[in-house]
This record gives sequence, structure tokens and C-alpha cells, in this order.
Amino acid sequence: MKEVIYRFEKDEDYKMVPINNIYGNVTNTGEIFCDLVFESTEISEEIAYTKTKEGVLEDASKELKRGEEGKIVLINSFIGISITKTTARNIAYWLLKKVDELEDNE
Repeated sequence: MKEVIYRFEKDEDYKMVPINNIYGNVTNTGEIFCDLVFESTEISEEIAYTKTKEGVLEDASKELKRGEEGKIVLINSFIGISITKTTARNIAYWLLKKVDELEDNE
């Protein structure tokens, strides 16, 4: 039997992005489309302070974050992928195998 060697190379534009969730749906062409995303709480672009009578600065932005809207969760989409069910099954199998490896090492 002939040996096959796989060599992995990173593209010059390769970058690693944090991913902690996935959203998507099945397309009308029978593929799975999903966005790989990172969810986090909103980081304020500015911080507001109020000055007390004593001249002490107090963080007023805390009150803004606790407003009626509730907590804001940012969902940053880094990449969208469209895959076949076979590819999705292979990815799921590979990921579960890696989870098993992690659990074996705990």
C-alpha cells in the first residue's frame, strides 16, 4: 500500500480568533450554514463619572449598565461556513474525540 503524508501549512493571512459559540441553520440546498462567533458582555466605549460634594469621583457608568434594557451581550461573527452534512458529521466526530482526549488528561 502506498503511504500518504499530509503536510500542514498556514496561509500568510492565517489568524487565530476566539470562538465560544456557533449559530446557523440548514440551507434550502441541503447544506449547513453557520457563523462561528464570540459572545461577550459589552465593553463601554466611554466611562462616565460623577463628582460628589466632597470632590470624589464615582463611577456613574455602573448605573448606565444596570438600566432597563438589561445586560447587553455582543455577538461578534468572525467567519461564516457552509458545509455538507458529511463534513459536519466529520467535524463533530473530530471535536468529540478531542474532548475525550482532554477529559482523559484531567
